[in-house]
This record gives sequence, structure tokens and C-alpha cells, in this order.
Amino acid sequence: DNRLVMRSAALSLLGITVLLLFLSHTFFFPAPAAAPVVHPKVSLLHGGHIPPEPDHRTKTKAPPSASPAAASAAGTPAAADSRSTPPTVGATGTGAPGLGGHGPFGPESVAPYMPHGQEDRRCVPRREQALPSRPLNLTVPADSAEWPINCASFDGAAELCAAVKTAAVRREVMVGVANSNVQGQLAKWIEANRRAGISNMLIVAIDERLPQWLESQKVACWPRPDKALGSHKISAQKFKFVRSFLTVGASVLMTDIDVVYLQNPFDHLWRDADIEGTTDGWDDGSAYGWLEQLDDPSLGAYGRFRPAMRITAWNSGLWYAAATHASLRLMTILAYRMEHEPNTWDQAAFGEEVARPARDGHHAAGIVKRALSYWCFANSKTVFRRLRAEAGSTHRPVVVHANYHQPKQPRMDAVYDRWHLGQADALGRFSTEPTAVVPAPELEVNSLHSINDGFVSGSDTRNALAAVKGGGCRPQPSLHGVRVSVAVLPVKACAPADAVCSAASDVAVRRGSSPPELLLLVVGSSEAEPARLFLQSASAAGVKNVLVACDGLVAALQGQGVTVVDASSDVPADASAASRVARLRWALVRRLVEHGYGVLSAAAPTHFVSDPFDALYRDADVEAMTVGWDDPSSYGYNHVIDDPSMGFTRFCHGSRIVGYEPRLFFAMPTAESERLARRMGERLGTAGSEGAARGGEAAGGSAYDRVARDEREAFVRELWLPSRNEYAHPGAVLRVLNYLCFVNSKVLARQGQRVLASHKPVLVHIDYHADVVPRLRAAAGFLAGQADALRQLTAADTTTHAAARPPCAGAREWNGADEAAPAVRAAVERSPWSWGGVPGFVFEAGGGPSTPPGARRG
Repeated sequence: DNRLVMRSAALSLLGITVLLLFLSHTFFFPAPAAAPVVHPKVSLLHGGHIPPEPDHRTKTKAPPSASPAAASAAGTPAAADSRSTPPTVGATGTGAPGLGGHGPFGPESVAPYMPHGQEDRRCVPRREQALPSRPLNLTVPADSAEWPINCASFDGAAELCAAVKTAAVRREVMVGVANSNVQGQLAKWIEANRRAGISNMLIVAIDERLPQWLESQKVACWPRPDKALGSHKISAQKFKFVRSFLTVGASVLMTDIDVVYLQNPFDHLWRDADIEGTTDGWDDGSAYGWLEQLDDPSLGAYGRFRPAMRITAWNSGLWYAAATHASLRLMTILAYRMEHEPNTWDQAAFGEEVARPARDGHHAAGIVKRALSYWCFANSKTVFRRLRAEAGSTHRPVVVHANYHQPKQPRMDAVYDRWHLGQADALGRFSTEPTAVVPAPELEVNSLHSINDGFVSGSDTRNALAAVKGGGCRPQPSLHGVRVSVAVLPVKACAPADAVCSAASDVAVRRGSSPPELLLLVVGSSEAEPARLFLQSASAAGVKNVLVACDGLVAALQGQGVTVVDASSDVPADASAASRVARLRWALVRRLVEHGYGVLSAAAPTHFVSDPFDALYRDADVEAMTVGWDDPSSYGYNHVIDDPSMGFTRFCHGSRIVGYEPRLFFAMPTAESERLARRMGERLGTAGSEGAARGGEAAGGSAYDRVARDEREAFVRELWLPSRNEYAHPGAVLRVLNYLCFVNSKVLARQGQRVLASHKPVLVHIDYHADVVPRLRAAAGFLAGQADALRQLTAADTTTHAAARPPCAGAREWNGADEAAPAVRAAVERSPWSWGGVPGFVFEAGGGPSTPPGARRG
């Protein structure tokens, strides 16, 4: 009968819906009464981490945000002044470097999103105050008498060499791409440039009429006729043109002509990075990047919070490329993508390649990048919403890019008149423009739950799965024909009293032309059983070059067939009980890479399936395991922020990526790896977790969690954030390991049953869960062919949640009323529900869904 059919269909639909709710982790793993407090997700607004122990929560004032009036003008409700937030990421009152205060890492805000009022507006580089970074590998050495080079190596090379010889100053040129359709705008651009003292202009002329006009203006030109029409099509050509300039040895300030130069930009470059880029950001957080905390409650109190990084896009209309091999690789990749991806926007491709690390066959360029000051290399949002509001301001930007406003010319005219003609009120022509900006997290406050929930429950594994299906976990060739080589340090003799170094020289193994390499396990006194399982699986996987460095526990691990060293004396003298293993790890990694050894550092909760050294690319200083669980989280994606008050340009693009695991990574023996390890040790030595541990919190266990949190946050900051002001990136080139080969415990819990049944990973690392031993054993059993081994595990660790299986853990046949009944009753009884952060979803007595007003159905 039709009613039975409809009833069966309704039950099937309801069952599928409940299953999806399970994947959204709001139903099947409720915290028991004795479990830690479940904090509201509004805490994620400022990226605050909430430790599992309620006793240690402190209330801190939210970072300053826009006034209620300004927020209202932006179409976003202002945060209430009385709202308190959990402790901010890396919060400390000790002046911890990079985690707050002014330490050796330069000034950096305590808050994960840097608030207004602390910005550095100085435009003159302070190179002598900056931290060291990777030396630039120039295509033509600075002291070489031969320049330009390769003047017969490609079509048009001879003409380009002649043009750069004429135009360049210190082997640098300012390059624009134009045709005669914009001749009027180009004339004003040239005139403003000359007022700013810029003489090294060079135009790539892409039609046949423009060169003659440029000659009359005494502006250098490289004729490259091209039939591309439209601003985006023309803009897409720039990467192949810049590649040509770099090939002959000329550094390039690539510029659109919708900009007004007010000072000579070459006087304000730091020249310590391959790429120096301008940002679409409007405050320190959006411009230089910020750390946010993701919340996945289904993983339990121990694993629910993990760091992610955010940054707004770098604008492809204004950036500097030093004539280095890394910049040349970047242009090769981008030119390839523009040629083979006709629907890809040049702005999107530029942002992706600058921000995202190498992964699988997508070899990255290996650049070091610097974000130029948004107060000096300013966008029009900063100028017309912030600088315009400051009556009597004497600040003079270096350049203003009219990227946020349409029409552009009136804005450019106002900038020109204000600073070149001295008309103090010129910016006041736009008096209806709001005079405030809203921090990026505030812009997302109303959609925060949807953004978080959709992200943490994602399962898009297409790219990673295609990679392993195509070549397993072994290194794959570059999709774009590029290859990065790192400068390896020579092997140094060990000091006579250095037991760890001497042991490393005994166990390290060379593979072909690679430096000597070893697997390093740094283990503490409480990790006997995980360490035993680690060594057992490593032996079974054929890994022989293992060095165990113990802080205690030596006797328990001897006789395992590996070299065990007591490294207790290598623990920094000021280390707390909670930080001893973490700080020892970085001290030993630093020392070993400095002595010329490649180090695969893996913490004890690791199960090996095959030899991990066979899966390394060795084309980066650091190859790190990701904390991500799918392609967007692991490799990054283009995240859009919506500022409705900006009208036509309301959508600001940027990058978002989850952090990396500091307890499982490979470090090549390079100066950059050594510098990273040194900074990690210094950060952990002064982080807030050390102060808490020395204050007596270690006994309750929270200090150990804080050390793990601080280590993860420091690791992702140092590897991902760009150089900015006095802070310089350590220069370590990063590759992210395939998350289906180097599997974290969230991937194991979420995708293990589906993906790993037909694919053997390299290893499994338990990092999202505190119950490491049962998970290590379950992973070993499943990978050995025990199909049910993973089904015995809950998504959350059993130390914080009940281990009972969910009510729908049987066969997924939802058209049977008997099986569906418990889930149906629970769905009805526990209504209302939230879906993607939208509350008010109700399952009525008959099982039918009732959606809130405005929510889409079907």
C-alpha cells in the first residue's frame, strides 16, 4: 500500500538524516555528566583555546574590535563589551617571543588576531633589526660582471636584455603590462611615478601601437604583441613575462596601473625574500595572518581543538620578485597554470601558490615570502576607511592600490591630489565612506558555526586519494616540471662527550645521494607501552636506523634491538616537568641537523606499516604530517570573507589551512631546519605553558596539554606565516605529507574504514586522542586484516567520553523500522537540532522534519 511505501521512505530519509547528524557530531557522542564542560562555540570567535579542565579557565577581555556604530555600518553586529572569551592562543604575560610581548621574534600581539592600535606604520626597512632568514639564491650572483644573461635563450630575449640594460637600476625594474586602450591612464601613472622619483619603469606593450607612444614618453618598452582582451586575460599573461625577466637576471616590481606611487618603492623593499607581496588586508590580523582554533566536539575534550591559519589574499596586481631560482620556479608554475587552466583567475592562482605548501605531485616553488606593510603598500580600503579618518595624519604611503573601489579613477585622483599636490582635504571627497573597518573574525560572527562545522566535518579526499591510487605513497614527479634542491650541511664530527651525536653516527643510513638519516624517538618516563609498540612496529616495517633518546625509561627499552641513549642531561635546565620531552625533542633535532643528519622525528604514539624513508621527497627543509583530515584542511583552500559594507568588492579572498604536527616530521640537515628547531626551542622555553607548569599546574595534567598546544601553534606559525616588519620567516621550505599515507588519528577514526581498507598507509600517528594504546592496537589489527578492529573505537577518546557504540552502529539499512526505531525516537525526543550552525530543526512525532523559517529544504 502507498502509505506503507511512504512510511518506509520517510523512515529511510530520517535514518539518513540522523546518520548525517552523526557525522556532524552533535548527537551520538554527548558528553556524560562527569565529562568536562562543553563550552559554547562562540569562543572560537577570537581563536581562543579552551583547556579541558574547567578549574584552569581564565577570563580575558576580547581583543578590541570596531565600535557598535562601525560594526553596524559594516552590516555586522558588534560584539557585546561584556562578553568574555577563553584564554587566547599563546596568551602570556611574560613577553614571550612570538606569543606576546617583544621577544627576539619581534613584536607580536598576544591575541591570535592582532587588534587595532598596535600597527607598525614605519615604511623604511629595518634590516639590521630583522631576524635571519634563508639567503637568496640569485640567478645571477650579485658580484657577477656578466648581466643580463641568457640573452639568446628564448624568443624576444635579445630585445628584453636591451630594454633592461636601458631601464634597470641596481638590476631592478618596475614592470607594467598594457595596451594602447589605457594610454590615458598610463600617462597619468607615468607622471605620478616621475613625481615619486621612479626612473626604472618598463612597459610590456602587448599591441603594436603602444611602443611608439612609449618612445615619445621616454619610457622603456618590451614589445610583445598579444591578442588577449579584457583586464583578467591581460593580467594572466604577467607570469610568463616576469619569468622572462627573471631568466635574464632582472628583479621585477610587477605592477598594475590602477596604482598611485607616492614614494619610490625600491627604497622600501626589504630584499630578504624571494617574493614581497602586497595584501588585501586592512589590519595586522588580516594582512599578516592569524591563528584560529577549530572545534570538533565529536573528538572529545582532548582532541576537539586544533589550530588553523588564515590570511587574506596577496594581490597579484602589485608584488616584487627577486631574481632568484625560487621566484623563477614560482613563475614557471603560475605560467603553466594560466596556460592549462583557462578558467583559473590569476589572482586566485597567485594566492594559492604563494600560501600553500608542496603536496604530492604539486611541487611548490620553495619561496620565502614577505608581506609588505599594508600602511605603506596600501590598498584603498586601508586608505579610505582608516587613514582618511585620521585628521592631521602625516603618514604618507609608498603606494596606494585602488583595488577595493569602483570606479577607480576618482579614488586615484584623490590620492594623487592629496599627496602629490598637497590638497589636504582631497580624500574628503568620499565623505560617505565609513571610517572604520571590522576585524575579519567579527565579519564572520553570524556564520561562525556553519564555517566551523562544515570545515571540521569535511571529507573531500579526491586529490590525496588520486595521488595514492596513482603511485602509492612513493614520491611523485612534479606536475609543472619544477624541482627544489636544498643546501645540505656537511656531516660534522661529534664532540667526544656527545652521546646522542655519537649514537646517531652509528645508526644513520645513507640512501643514494641523500645525507645520513635516522628515525628519532624522544620518549618520556610515562610512555613505556607506546614506545614498546612503536619499536615493535618499526622493526616489522624494516626500519633499522632508529635512535631512542630517553628522558628516563632507559632500562625499560633496552633489549629492543635498537640504540637507546639516556638524554636526560640534554633537557634544558629551565624545562618544566610538562615540557621536558618537547624541549628535548627540539634540542636534539637542532643538534643532529646541525651535524649533518636528516632526522625523522616521531613521537611514541606511532604505528609503522612500511619504511617511512621510502615516502620522503627530500625537496624541502621540512616534510610535516598534517593535522588535517581531507584536501581543503590539509592542503589549504580559498576562503572568502564577506564585508557587505564594501558593496561591489565585498568578497575578500584568502587562504585557510589546518596546522602541522610537530610530533611527526622530517627535517633535512639544512641551516633553515636548524634555525626552525632553534626557534621552536626558544618559543617553548618562554611560552605561557612553561609559566603555568612552573606554577604548579603540571600535577593536574593541564600543563601537558598546554605544552602540546603551544608546540603545535609555534610550529604552524614558524612554517606558514610570512615575514612581516622585523619578524623574518626562518626560511624553512615546507612539504605537507599525504594524510592518507601519514595518517593522523582523526583520519583513522573518520575515514579509516572507508579508505584504508584498500590502501596501506606508511604509518598511523595518534594525535587527536589520549587513549593511545588501544588506538595503536586497533590500527595495527585493522591494517593486519582484522576488519572489525576500528569499529570498536568511538570517535572521541575513551578517557573523556563513554566507550559505548552509537545506537546506529549496526548495518546501515534504514528501510527497516525495527532498526530505525531507536534512532527515530531519539531524534524526536531530543529535538530541536542544529544543522551547520542553524538552530531550530525539529523532528515531529511522525518522524517528519520541520525546518526553521528561512531554511532551505530539499
